Amino acid sequence: MKRSRKLLVVCLAALFLVAIVAACASDPDPEPVAAPTPAPADTATEPAQAEPEPEPEPAPADLEPILVGGAFAFTTPVNMTDQFAIEGFLMAVEEINAAGGIAGRQIEYFTEDTGDDPTTAVNAYNRLIDQHGVSFIIGPSFTNQHLAVEPIVRENEILVFGMSTNIRLIQDYEWYIRVRPSDGIACSAAALFAIDEMGATRIGITHTNNDFGNGGRDILIDVLATRGLEPVAVETFDPDDRDLSPMLLSMRDADAEVIIHWGHAADSAVAQTQNVQLGINLPMIVSPGAVAVTSIEMADGATDGNFGIVDVLLDARTDERSLQWIADYNARWGRDPGVPQSMAAYDAVYLLKAAIEAAGGSLNTTEVRDAVLGITMQGVSGYFQFPEPIGEALWSVDIIQFDYMTPVFVRTVAVG
Repeated sequence: MKRSRKLLVVCLAALFLVAIVAACASDPDPEPVAAPTPAPADTATEPAQAEPEPEPEPAPADLEPILVGGAFAFTTPVNMTDQFAIEGFLMAVEEINAAGGIAGRQIEYFTEDTGDDPTTAVNAYNRLIDQHGVSFIIGPSFTNQHLAVEPIVRENEILVFGMSTNIRLIQDYEWYIRVRPSDGIACSAAALFAIDEMGATRIGITHTNNDFGNGGRDILIDVLATRGLEPVAVETFDPDDRDLSPMLLSMRDADAEVIIHWGHAADSAVAQTQNVQLGINLPMIVSPGAVAVTSIEMADGATDGNFGIVDVLLDARTDERSLQWIADYNARWGRDPGVPQSMAAYDAVYLLKAAIEAAGGSLNTTEVRDAVLGITMQGVSGYFQFPEPIGEALWSVDIIQFDYMTPVFVRTVAVG
């Protein structure tokens, strides 16, 4: 697996140098038939046996709904981004149902809170499958939760449209369709930006101690190795740690020129804040969770000058579709979309719609999964294109720089 990951990373690093129903025929006329001879008046006649009427085709309103689950972290402070994801999910469901549904069927949705740990996610998936009978699930965002629910997903053949970015989920799990760019793309962009654009050779890595953070660390180290570099320091922390000063001081003592921080929204805000408070003031490149509005507000200006990797900076879009979507989202929820997960969850529902329609209206998850791999779709978060046989669809990320608390677009980097 490690060798496979290194080969993937080498390819990614090299590629980053390149910019961006028919109507039935009517029956023939019947043969003429002679009029029947009337029976004598005193002769009883048998009543004619009426032909049974065919069963009417069900009207669209009579079709069973499509049962879809939303698995999101509603309550945990660790992953504030899913609070936006549920809004994108519900917005797409409302739009599709108002427009007639999917192949004449309405979407009936159920949501469950996955919290921030694998056990809560397993319980949420069990409720969605056993109590609500769903065959399709959108979410959640955590890698460790997707890994934990995989046996349930495989046993029940549930098609999952997930927002976790760990590359293992595509390499190892056949029922997982990713609706965000993978860590292989995002980490390569971060490491190569530090080297090629910032001119750094002494790079430190800080990361959360879970599948997301550890996977990101490994990819970052592999990408640096393609340029003959090793990180000057690597520090890890638990997701709920709120004193990150020891690892920041370690970066300073190792004479790092830049820190690549691979974590979630809350810890990214803490790391940037304490970097300033301690007077270390090393430039940082932060992972996509740190570009969430909630994380930026928590950091309260400590983001200034730092860089970030994000699926897409929607504020930088000028096309009519994106501007209209932002306006619609704001009108529905009273705030801007804020994070990639809002767009990813929205696009996931439309991707499911496209796949079911491409499968001829089938709700068989195998047929729908196979249909997904033949789809190309322009979503809000990007252009979805699945090169068989993997469920990877998005192949670019945006690099931003914070002007105080405002993310400013720098460039898009793309694979392929």
